Amino acid sequence: MKRCTNLVVFLLAGSLWVGCDKKETSAPSAPSESIPQPAEETPTAEGPIAVTEFKIQASQAVMKLEGVDIKALEAGIQSDLHAHESFDPDGPTKGKGYAIFDVRERPESVEVMLVGGVGVDTSVFGELKAEVVVRDADIDDRRVPSLVEEARRRFVKRVGAAAKVKSANDQEILAVLSGDNDNATKLIAVQEARDRRIEGSVPLVRPLLDARDERLQVAAAAMLVSMKDEESYSNVIRITEDFSRDANPQMLPMLYIVADLKTPESRTYLQAVAEGHDSPNVRKVAKEALGPEL
Repeated sequence: MKRCTNLVVFLLAGSLWVGCDKKETSAPSAPSESIPQPAEETPTAEGPIAVTEFKIQASQAVMKLEGVDIKALEAGIQSDLHAHESFDPDGPTKGKGYAIFDVRERPESVEVMLVGGVGVDTSVFGELKAEVVVRDADIDDRRVPSLVEEARRRFVKRVGAAAKVKSANDQEILAVLSGDNDNATKLIAVQEARDRRIEGSVPLVRPLLDARDERLQVAAAAMLVSMKDEESYSNVIRITEDFSRDANPQMLPMLYIVADLKTPESRTYLQAVAEGHDSPNVRKVAKEALGPEL
């Protein structure tokens, strides 16, 4: 096993690899027909995750900010993760954390971004991802250090929710979808139900098309279309049109979801958007979603 150490390269690629294999190129020997070959075992997660390190890749703008200590932020996120029920500094399952950190200062607003997660080398957990953007309008204290603290809190919450959902069985996923859980946990549960194609999840996800959280609406739409829930098709187009009226950027991923419907109604809608929407960018995305049909 050759450990990959160039963290920056993997951060820029948008994912973390905990390890990589290097195999010798020798001719394989034929297995003996008289000796049964053992089945390859699938790795599983055992117990809480120990985050062995957490690294942040920050922009030059962030490095120049006063009151923002990158090393302290790394240590704080690692400590906060270990305080979550799915993590433990002495846990048997090992993982490495990472995040891309940036601050965007504009005359009218300030945004703090943390994008990353924890990479865990098991088939159960895989990569636990989180993407957080905190705007100064989101909290009362609009100073950058306060925005960073809020981004840290949300980031840890979402990574913790991902770990909890990833380790849950199908019935527990259904309980998350039907229960009174926060939107971050439900969003991950929707994605997990889609990936696993969990039976009985579709009726629980349909109401989330009307959630107040836009990201949750998009995730629900993607899941229901993937599961070919024809009952939801008209609502998926309705939500996309609602985003269009509000000039919501979530309309762009919704256009691709609408394209996956592959119905006369969806094609008619995408053609209308591609030909008549006020935004050139939206028209372009609608044409890409339609493909050669327009």
